[in-house]
This record gives sequence, structure tokens and C-alpha cells, in this order.
Amino acid sequence: MTELDIQKTLFDAFNTLNEFSGIEFIKDNVAYLNKPFTVPSSKRWFELNIIADRPETTALMNGAPERWNGFLQVDICTPLNKGEDEAGTKYEWLSRLFSRGKMFGPVVIKSCYIAHRESESDHYRMVVRIEFTADLNID
Repeated sequence: MTELDIQKTLFDAFNTLNEFSGIEFIKDNVAYLNKPFTVPSSKRWFELNIIADRPETTALMNGAPERWNGFLQVDICTPLNKGEDEAGTKYEWLSRLFSRGKMFGPVVIKSCYIAHRESESDHYRMVVRIEFTADLNID
């Protein structure tokens, strides 16, 4: 397994948000890495990015797993000048889905928090970071 497996695991977990929350947050409004995406006219979308640090060796024995630390970044984009309620509700559900200690396969969630907020020229952005750790055997 590699960090690409971590990415797939976390993206798959993100895609359960509608089922988990009972609210249709995800439609055709998710920008994935290196895939075509058009910003919806509603100005409501998510951008997913994953940043992983280089792996750490967990032991010197042959076959020992490598520990990956990093974060899944979910940018919640909403219409400009409408307040934070919509983005805040989406963040609350994300923080429940990705709560501390929750496991998705070998990926363990360490924390979920708002890292940044900003108004851009035509939308509002709330940046949510979901920190993780994962011990992976590279085989």
C-alpha cells in the first residue's frame, strides 16, 4: 500500500457524507485532484486535496510498516456574502464523519478543524483539514 491508497480511502470516506448526514451535500460538485471540474453556477462546491509527509519507518525489522502522517484538505465553497451558516453546517457534518480516533481501514483520524476562511472574488471558502496517520506495509 502507498499514500495513493490513503488518498482513495479518505476520498471514499468523504463520498459517504450524504448517507452519513442524511443531507444531499454532494452532487456533481466535488473537484478531485487532476480531474476536469466546472464550478457550479450555484457557487457551492468542495475541493479535495491530500498532503502527506514522507513516511517514517516504524521498526528496523524486515517488513515493518511505514507510518504516514498528513491531512485531507476539504475546501468548502459557498456563495459570497451569505454568511457562514451553510459552510458551518457542512463543516459540522465533516467533523462528525472524520471524528478523532475514527478508522477508515488503516487510516486513523487525528483531528478535524477549520484551518482558514476567506472571501474570494466570487465565493466564500472555508478550509477544513482532517489530519490522519496510517501504518502501511509496502508490498
